[in-house]
Amino acid sequence: MQMKYLLSILLLYCFLFVSGQRLHDPSEILRMMDDSKVKYKMVELDSVESTNKYSLIRGWPEENNGIFTISPYVQESNTSFQKNYVKAEKYYRAKRWSKAIKYYKKNFRNHPENVPLLLRIGASYAQSEDYMTAIYWYKQAIAINFHDFKAHQLLAEAHLANKDFSNAKRHILLAHLLNRLDERILTKVKHIFNQNNSAFAEWELLPKSKVTSPALGQVTVAAKGSPWKAYANVIAIWDFEPQHRIRMAKISNQNGALIQLKEALLNALIIYDELKPEEQGAYPELECLKKALHGQFLNEYLVYEKLSLTQPTMLYGYNQAGLQRFVDYLMKYRVSQKNNKSNGSK
Repeated sequence: MQMKYLLSILLLYCFLFVSGQRLHDPSEILRMMDDSKVKYKMVELDSVESTNKYSLIRGWPEENNGIFTISPYVQESNTSFQKNYVKAEKYYRAKRWSKAIKYYKKNFRNHPENVPLLLRIGASYAQSEDYMTAIYWYKQAIAINFHDFKAHQLLAEAHLANKDFSNAKRHILLAHLLNRLDERILTKVKHIFNQNNSAFAEWELLPKSKVTSPALGQVTVAAKGSPWKAYANVIAIWDFEPQHRIRMAKISNQNGALIQLKEALLNALIIYDELKPEEQGAYPELECLKKALHGQFLNEYLVYEKLSLTQPTMLYGYNQAGLQRFVDYLMKYRVSQKNNKSNGSK
């Protein structure tokens, strides 16, 4: 128990160090609740539903085997462009790839930075199984717009076809990050990792807690499991103790939602660390947080696992190096190697 207590103190110190502000531990939060004029009632939460279902980042729609992308397809009004475009699309739908490429390239000569056009050319080569040439065109598109999720997805698929699992995994993760809530891309993530005898973790950060106010001056804190009770207590303090929110805002230049999330997860993590090993297995999201904290990937954990679910476009605010760091986080803490022996015995 003494060792766990020391580890909790270490976690608290790490959290405070990387966060840059004074966060409060479970005992301090409980003291605030006891001293408050608000009456807090603790109850057991029966069930919790996933709230991680939000609208997708939609691409640029095209009919019939179309490619979806966030980059605008510049369609010129001049007659030659339109003629080439119509012919190229006709041949693409007919799966006459060389003909489609011919007319796409005619438009490319005057529009070399048209990303969807580059992807269309690349896709035509990929469909004809010339994956190396397809990769070349996809890379050209990414050089123009690194944040185009469809370009990364198509490049990942081309690398997979060439059995280049390392590049396939990194680019499909970039596609996933840039369209965080698209289940189709997540399915491709799982497929590509499965092809390389590895697995992308299925869990989601979904605190089993709910805070409500049935009447003025009364707050009900419902949670399932002691770590989530500690988490819920912080949410309650932030929501119903205005002075706490004001004080915390004054000691950091970070936005309130981020500080609140850090403080709530810190409390959950400290309680989690006091559980027996067999009990900790029910909290893979907190084990991941613990590892990410020690590996100095706290920001990536918070943004990917929680904040980007309600603000998926926030990842577009990161440059290429920043997004690659998110990929590193996912590779380190969200991916595991499969057991060959256990697979073979089934």
